Amino acid sequence: MPGTQFNAEKAIRESEERYRVILQTISDEVIIVDESGIIETINDAVMSRHYLPPQNVVVDTSLNALFPEHFAQRRLRVIQQVIRAKEARQIEEQLLLDGDVIWFSTKINPLFDTDGSCSKVVVVSRDITIEKDREWFLRSFSKSILSAQEDERKRVARELHDGLAQRLAVLRLDLRRVEKGIGAEQEDVRLRMHGAIDSVNSLIDETRRIAQNLTPAILEDIGLTSAIQRILREFSGRTEVKVESELIDLDGLFTVTEEIHFYRIIQEVINNIERHSRAVTVRLAIHKNAHAIEFVIADDGIGFDVQHAIASSSLQGDHQGLRGLQERARLVNGEFAISSIAGNGTSVSLTVPITDKTL
Repeated sequence: MPGTQFNAEKAIRESEERYRVILQTISDEVIIVDESGIIETINDAVMSRHYLPPQNVVVDTSLNALFPEHFAQRRLRVIQQVIRAKEARQIEEQLLLDGDVIWFSTKINPLFDTDGSCSKVVVVSRDITIEKDREWFLRSFSKSILSAQEDERKRVARELHDGLAQRLAVLRLDLRRVEKGIGAEQEDVRLRMHGAIDSVNSLIDETRRIAQNLTPAILEDIGLTSAIQRILREFSGRTEVKVESELIDLDGLFTVTEEIHFYRIIQEVINNIERHSRAVTVRLAIHKNAHAIEFVIADDGIGFDVQHAIASSSLQGDHQGLRGLQERARLVNGEFAISSIAGNGTSVSLTVPITDKTL
């Protein structure tokens, strides 16, 4: 009937108008484009950024009219992948525009026809440059803090090794001289002196152990793989906890700075296990696949509330190490995760993507 058709057409026009208003007022950049890169629809946010002419001039032009060729071609490849797979993709893109670097978080969604086919997508891009700048600043700040920490550790380690350890060694020598002068009639004094010398020996060993833990010089001396094995061996010797390990050869896979981060992460996790877990068995596994290298440290201890520990880390010193672990993982572009259940132990994992330098 004419009235019914009129009402239907009116509803369609109203729907299209609402769609147009929404499209043009949102701050995200929106483009509808086909598999060959020809633009069907574009919103004001895109035109405003690129100083483009009115919408009716832009439509039916290609992505190359909007963006530098390398950026347009890179985006088109992803668009074509989405159309072929008929599945949405979320990507981050970097665009150099007028000398400035702009970062986008981009969602590419397939648009389906009534028969289920797909030949177009809607591309929604959000400017995340400020977030990226903030992330870069925080990462640079974190690097500076951790670098200062490493320098301070080296200074303290030198003082322990060259200062305290040497003075204890001199004290041990003096005590031995006194011990030799003790007569047979003072056997009880001689035994106490012998015990004091043993205590000094233990102090010297402990001082040297602390100095070794404070400085990553061990990485230069024996390499990352052997350094990790030493951490496990010394931990087992101190605690009598059963340690199981499955390691690959890590030497030469990472930069010096990355090796320090990995060493510190494993060292901190093992220290936390020793202080808090009451574990009987600890297992460290390091595996490599086509995409990543994964570090997993698991114990059978008492476990803890991970979210509470992280949330309270800003107030309680006991869990400050957790934030340090997360930060070190972030600095090597790794994914860090902690899983723990009260009474059922804790598992800590670090997954580091493989790059050219780790192949």
